[in-house]
Amino acid sequence: MPVDRTQVLRAAAALLTRKATATMDEVARAAGIGRATLHRQFAGRDALVRALEELGLQELEAALDAAAIDEGPEDEAVRRLVSAVEPVAPCSPSSSPRTSSSRATSRTRAGRASTPGSPRSSGADRSTASSGST
Repeated sequence: MPVDRTQVLRAAAALLTRKATATMDEVARAAGIGRATLHRQFAGRDALVRALEELGLQELEAALDAAAIDEGPEDEAVRRLVSAVEPVAPCSPSSSPRTSSSRATSRTRAGRASTPGSPRSSGADRSTASSGST
């Protein structure tokens, strides 16, 4: 019987969210598969974490697309974004301490930078504003 890799990753994400120190044996049990089957899918914990990161990034990108953050008022865009991201949060890269979610973050910033009425569209980017006053 073929193993559903995505289902294994979701089970791993759910377990690792609750118990970050879970062993590969515990991940296999949570996924309802044997340890050898898990190791055939993922050579070790690092490979599993990398696969979780990639799944999380894919799901975050899909959520960003679904949220259509460039459309409508900013408050509605934020609501759509939260609604779209919430279901995929357990697999998101931010749940792994090794990963920077810079790919998804840069997409969000780039999408909002050109929105009419946005502070960033007028050149007032808070992240690059100088704080020279002392």
